[in-house]
Amino acid sequence: MLKKDLFYYILSKVLPLGLGIMFVPIVLNFLSVEEYGEYYTYNQYFVLINLIILSTTFYLQNNILEDEEIIYKVQYFTIILSVVVSIITHTFVFFLLGFENKNLLILITVALIFMGIYQNKMIILNVTGLSKVYFIGQLLFSFFKLVFVFLLMKVFFASSNMIFIGIILSLLVSILFLEKSNKTFNISFFFYDLNLFKKIFSFGFFVSFIVSIDIVLNFINITLANRYLSTTLLGVYTGWFSVFALIISMFTSIIYLPFISKIYNAKRENPLQLSKYFRKLYIYTLIINIVVIIFIMTFGSRIFNYFVPESYIEYLFPCIILIIGFSINSIIKIEVLKMQVINKVNIRTFIIFVVSIIIYSFGSLFFMKNDSLEVLIWQSVIGYIIFYLVLYLINNVAGKRMEKIDEH
Repeated sequence: MLKKDLFYYILSKVLPLGLGIMFVPIVLNFLSVEEYGEYYTYNQYFVLINLIILSTTFYLQNNILEDEEIIYKVQYFTIILSVVVSIITHTFVFFLLGFENKNLLILITVALIFMGIYQNKMIILNVTGLSKVYFIGQLLFSFFKLVFVFLLMKVFFASSNMIFIGIILSLLVSILFLEKSNKTFNISFFFYDLNLFKKIFSFGFFVSFIVSIDIVLNFINITLANRYLSTTLLGVYTGWFSVFALIISMFTSIIYLPFISKIYNAKRENPLQLSKYFRKLYIYTLIINIVVIIFIMTFGSRIFNYFVPESYIEYLFPCIILIIGFSINSIIKIEVLKMQVINKVNIRTFIIFVVSIIIYSFGSLFFMKNDSLEVLIWQSVIGYIIFYLVLYLINNVAGKRMEKIDEH
């Protein structure tokens, strides 16, 4: 049974990644460099505010097995939270950051509601071991996102709005299928529960923020680039950012999956095995990263010519440095996993990250005051290095503290 579950979980990673590989070139070819810059900026904003909504998902992950009816309350809370967060953050980015596409902001609100519902449904399937339905849910979303976005831009016109309409439609199809397989809505549980609000934020928000630190980092860079970089250079940067992120994550995410189950089993049954599994995960990830970097440096220009528009190719050389940043980010993911396993994510850890982000933001603001693509690229790489060091130091301190406790 475990082998069957693992098979479906691996498929749920591999097939959507394959569809993602098709999705990025399609969008790059439909949109101009400037239009892709706009889409990517709004998409990163969407991903960032979704971190708040992910609080509900992480809370469910931790509590669904103890109280199965909690899902009904959390789903309604997710809808309310999505609307409230959208109103607050949209007001902020519209007036202060220059996000002027009102129609796109409305579409992001709808996408946020559906994404929150979808994420909650998927985490329940994961926790309860319904691996086959989980796989189908992942595949449906990735497949229909590709199909709807392609058709909408082909039949109507290519724009950021059409991409988000495609995402909304694909989420709707996936949710309808998942609701039929696993009911998570019950009108009798629609009520206001202040206690639930507190519980979700005291646990879920800190976890979602730290687990997704790379998203926060990237949003800072994109926001500053919007202010100081030309729309062409912003589009070039975001285009290559998407390509290299996809390449690295495609290989490293497949490795993480079998190790996650081993690490959590070791934590419960034999904690002394944890260091061995983390060491192996580090080694395998480093080997894959080195192989991918050498391959891209050697054959990248020939391969990219087939599916990346010419307007991006001339900027390949400076942007290829980004692949180093994503390799470091794959190591960051291991340190984040280690933090979750050996050290409870708490307010102290959260404050350390907030202070680090504030310092990084001011440093980035100082260096970004010129129209330089190279500055933005190296700034991103340096940001990954900084947050890797922060995580490494936190985990080292936590690890030593646990060793002392074990000795006593």
